[in-house]
Amino acid sequence: MNWTRRMLIAAVATAAVAVPLVIPGARADAPALGGYQMNATANAISLLIDSPSFGVPAPHTFELHKAHATTAIDSGPTSHALSSIVWPGDVYGSAGLTLAAGIFLQDPTSARYLDCSGPAHPCVPIIDNLQKGVAQIADNLQKGCGCNPSYPFKSQAFFPQGPKDNSYDAGGGVTMTTHADQNVTEATSVVQQAGFPNAFQAGAMKSVATSGLIDGQAVSQAESFVSNVSVAGVLQIQQVHSAMEVISDGAKATVTKSQLIGGLTVGGQSITFDSTGFHAGGQSQDPFGKFAKSLIDQYLTPNGISISVAPPVVTKNAGTGSINGSSLVITLNAQGMEKIVKNIPEPYRTWLQSPGSSPLAPVLQQFSTFVQGLIATPTQFDQTIEIRLGDLSIASAAAPAYIAPPLVTPLTPPGGPVAAGPLPGPQILPGSSTNNTIGGAQQEAPLAVAPVAAVAVPIGLVLLALLWMLAGATGLDRMATAATSSVAAEQCPLEKP
Repeated sequence: MNWTRRMLIAAVATAAVAVPLVIPGARADAPALGGYQMNATANAISLLIDSPSFGVPAPHTFELHKAHATTAIDSGPTSHALSSIVWPGDVYGSAGLTLAAGIFLQDPTSARYLDCSGPAHPCVPIIDNLQKGVAQIADNLQKGCGCNPSYPFKSQAFFPQGPKDNSYDAGGGVTMTTHADQNVTEATSVVQQAGFPNAFQAGAMKSVATSGLIDGQAVSQAESFVSNVSVAGVLQIQQVHSAMEVISDGAKATVTKSQLIGGLTVGGQSITFDSTGFHAGGQSQDPFGKFAKSLIDQYLTPNGISISVAPPVVTKNAGTGSINGSSLVITLNAQGMEKIVKNIPEPYRTWLQSPGSSPLAPVLQQFSTFVQGLIATPTQFDQTIEIRLGDLSIASAAAPAYIAPPLVTPLTPPGGPVAAGPLPGPQILPGSSTNNTIGGAQQEAPLAVAPVAAVAVPIGLVLLALLWMLAGATGLDRMATAATSSVAAEQCPLEKP
């Protein structure tokens, strides 16, 4: 191999590394995507509580999701999957152990902790020990695993940092499984029976969320299933199966959904649902829903219970699409919540109605007002509670890859390439007279410009500027210290003896 050929191969290899990769064209069976972002969330049951007396400035006073699964992936590529059998929402579920302790326990900097002067201001050794214990546990765990311990009832997977696969088997058919890699992420949560008979009860629950690249397209899927739901002994649903999907090829998004409500009964009477509403015994027997309405008015309304099925919210714009909604929404007002509490067996009912009389009263009194209010929420009877069955939310956004235009080879004219002539040089006009004029205009004398770098800044000015900033910073520091420090008040001159 001669020297010229070696240089040619080296030049080609260098160009292959230096020049960005350009996709020459997208195949019809697997279109390429330039960028993408997908997420999916599935909840078998979502419980949302709004209580005006609780005083929390948030859309919902409290939220709880049974059989929760969520996934997210983008073209970074990064991906994340989370599953939980009981999820308290992103704020509390993602909080570290020390933050959770600060939320649920009394603030140790409050007046009752600082003032232990007498019987009117007793110290709280229980909470002090709890705070110290939580801080010590969090510190030890953080040193051992290099992490901040957080909400325990969850399984998480991450890409690229890992773990790629994770699972949490709590036993009794209760499982949480997650997976995340550069192409797809999936979360699954399975829960068995939960609740109280004749109050609120649900059977087996399962949720699955998936986001990723499937057959060259950006896909988000969410699916949930819940069985044997019973509310206050008057409303029963055998099963609710919900599934939603958004697929984007970068240019167009396609949204599909499937919602099945089976075995719905009110007061023991069968109720069906279709696009026209609820029907007692079927659409043919109750085409206008009059009998279904009478059953609802007879059994549900007096108990403060209402049911509804709202169409999911769908948005589509080019390669972006989303859909969210619930298959069935059960709403309980204050009267309905009172009915639920009355059907809770003893001693739990008495403890909820009067937490101060329960055996846990001495401990509950040590917790924050947040927890005390949360425990007493069912007995305030001013709240609205939504029970959403098959609560799903998914979105998918993608953009097509950039396709470089084809290279155009310049055409050679007949007879071969035309040789270019010499370029004309600059023309200098002779002076018309001895005076300094150009084109009749008076030419000024050359302007002397001194280089900027030639003018040195005296070192004294630099030191003076530094001293000025130092003095200003010292003054600001003293002012801040005086404003934030507790200074003893001076005695007024008129008060002096």
